Amino acid sequence: MTWEDGRLVWAGVVLLSAYVKSVQRAGRAVLETWGDEGYLAQWGMPFPMARLETLDQVLESRPM
Repeated sequence: MTWEDGRLVWAGVVLLSAYVKSVQRAGRAVLETWGDEGYLAQWGMPFPMARLETLDQVLESRPM
């Protein structure tokens, strides 16, 4: 659900597979845009590469 000025402006259902793929794509896009060093400079912490690799492995082993 998304709220704006106290009003609901969006609600819906998303399949888990679509959500996981979207998170993976977003992570890859952030890494492509900023790189490891740029991410660290921008966010003050290392890029969560192990977590992105886990998503990659899940998607490879369980095609959704």
